Amino acid sequence: MTLPAPYSHSVFINNDAGFLDHRMSLPTSSTSIRFILPADVAALNVNTVRFSLYGENFTVGGTASLDAQKRSVTIPLPAGFFAVTPDHRPLIGPSDDSGPIHAAGYYGVTFSGTGASAQPPQVGFPSGDSLEANLILERGTSTGERTPALSLARGDVDTVYSIKQHWVTSTLTVRSGDLVRVAGPRGFWTGTTAPFVSRQVTLGSDLNEDSLDNLPLPSVVSADGSKIAVTVRDGSSSTSEFVQPGAAPLITMTMMTGLLFGGVEDADYVAVHIPVRTVPGAPTIRTPIAGKASATVRWTAPSNGGAAILGYRVRAYADGKLVTTKLVVGRAQSAVVTGLRNGTAYTFDVAAANRVGIGPDGKRSTAVTPRV
Repeated sequence: MTLPAPYSHSVFINNDAGFLDHRMSLPTSSTSIRFILPADVAALNVNTVRFSLYGENFTVGGTASLDAQKRSVTIPLPAGFFAVTPDHRPLIGPSDDSGPIHAAGYYGVTFSGTGASAQPPQVGFPSGDSLEANLILERGTSTGERTPALSLARGDVDTVYSIKQHWVTSTLTVRSGDLVRVAGPRGFWTGTTAPFVSRQVTLGSDLNEDSLDNLPLPSVVSADGSKIAVTVRDGSSSTSEFVQPGAAPLITMTMMTGLLFGGVEDADYVAVHIPVRTVPGAPTIRTPIAGKASATVRWTAPSNGGAAILGYRVRAYADGKLVTTKLVVGRAQSAVVTGLRNGTAYTFDVAAANRVGIGPDGKRSTAVTPRV
């Protein structure tokens, strides 16, 4: 399958002139600020932003448009912006033992914009493109410059963080040992914009809140980084331990390039979600109830593997040996197994079936003994 366009793409920019190395200065002769945007922004469906300019005790704001190529955005400054009055003071910056690091103070600038995504989402994740910047600029001196250009490109600010979410719309039917192959641009699966940090491929569901709840899947990437092949693991991959009951299974591929901490300028997160159909998970068996030459076996429905459960297989054992099998059609969660011998102890297990196949057996029940 081919990697589709992302249904969500967000770019976050952060720079604090008061603490880290990129100490941007805003001349007091400025009437506007032109921010040069990182190249990632060109891919966003964002054309305008709302901005705020603030100091210690004031905030002003408005809207601004990105240029046609989405390479920059120019934010106007209101008249008298640099005047310092009791009601209009710049931010107080950090200090060291000798006093303020930048005595003239700082100004804060934020801007953000959103737009519809190229592909509508298929799961309960936020969709659409977004751009967000949070900046602290030094209050400079008058240089005569009216519209200074400040670069927000990677390497020129503390952090540029890009998040892309992809959803493969086709639902696969997979079994143990199957290979799922996804093709993207050259270098996509190895990370090309920063030193590779991590890649994780798991099977879980859209209800799983943490990747640690998912089942790791083996994967191999082609030499040019354009293709990935994922191996589907055995029946345990569809149990409720990894796919929550009632949820559709998802193969999720995540990649992180760069680092989010330590002032590293380059960080990217990519997630690719592939809905799949597998055999159902293992039912949870409850304590059977003994009857006359029979037993009532009860269970809780498992995850359905992405396809409706068609029925269940109930098996009875005596002395560890299979003695009888009962097939239950539909969604019932109990069955009466007849033809048992009074005075003999029996245990039971249950497996669910959907159109993909029969899932794993649940744990064997406790023993019960039919009596007259």
